[in-house]
Amino acid sequence: MKVMASREQTGGTLVGTTDCDTEENSIHDPSTLLPPHLNRPPFPSHQKHWLLLHQAPVEWHSTYLHVLYEALGWLAFAAWSFSFHPQVILNFKRKSVVGLNFDYLLLNLTKQISYFTYNICMYFIPAVQRQYHERYGYSELIPVGPSDVAYSIHGVLFTSITAYQALVYEKGSQKVSMITVGISCGAWFAAGLCTVIAWPKGQWIWLVSRFNTIQSAITFIKYIPQAWMNHKRKSTDGYSIENIILDLFGSSTNLVQMGVQSFDQGSYVNFIGNMGKLLFCAVVLVYDGIFVVQHFCLYNLPEQPNYVITLLNEKQSKVATTDESDANSQYNDVKQLFCGRYFVSIAESVRSYPMGEGFDLYS
Repeated sequence: MKVMASREQTGGTLVGTTDCDTEENSIHDPSTLLPPHLNRPPFPSHQKHWLLLHQAPVEWHSTYLHVLYEALGWLAFAAWSFSFHPQVILNFKRKSVVGLNFDYLLLNLTKQISYFTYNICMYFIPAVQRQYHERYGYSELIPVGPSDVAYSIHGVLFTSITAYQALVYEKGSQKVSMITVGISCGAWFAAGLCTVIAWPKGQWIWLVSRFNTIQSAITFIKYIPQAWMNHKRKSTDGYSIENIILDLFGSSTNLVQMGVQSFDQGSYVNFIGNMGKLLFCAVVLVYDGIFVVQHFCLYNLPEQPNYVITLLNEKQSKVATTDESDANSQYNDVKQLFCGRYFVSIAESVRSYPMGEGFDLYS
């Protein structure tokens, strides 16, 4: 065995060290086991545990789950991205934004820009990624993928187009409330303040996480003005239901995608490390459910055929000569009967019935 000799200054004794000794010493130095791009200066003895938590970036355990994860991500991206299109197309066809709440629009624009900032920084900036790994461990994947970045870019672009439409198209008496303006300005003031605090110390992951917090907080409240406006108008006209359906599908798919990553890694850190996306999906599912109920169950019943309306008008004029209270009662009964969406076939048979002088709808 090869012996490397050196003479100590004290005592003049020849001390020999073997290759095994050198190898053993290198094992106890964590920096020698790290890959080149993670290599650091030697650690003090009290930091030897660092290696146990910070190793080379982890890979997927299952290729099939990795493929499924990517497919779900792009499927969610497609659904979420295309969810912006129906509202833009509807506004363009109507040349009007009546029915689209401006408070919702401003809050959504603020949210999209905040989410865009978070995704771009998390995916492209190495310093942010390094600090993320230092906080959650190098055994964890970055919780932002290419589909998240693409969605953010798409979302900011089309929300800006919708805001431009609100400026140039017919808007009626709508305007942005001062409360919403205050919330939006407060969000950007908070973002600027966090930037001032984080910049001198280089706390980039903390700063980026604050943008994620802002977008999560706005997501909680941004749908409230639109839902309340629909309730007051007793209508969802002007607000695209296709947007809601695609948004609902995208949120569900994204939650499944996060679950696939968690199952493969055997860890829930991706949920904790990307709490903004988790809260966003959960809140969207709740509000989209409200909009679906408003559109399909409460307000927007299908339009009735013209002959039903004509029949109702004839019946109203016929009963006008009778007792007023009785006339109102009969007319309301007829309206209730023929305006339900499940009685169109009955109205069809009434239309073909030979109306004589003594015809009575109740006979």
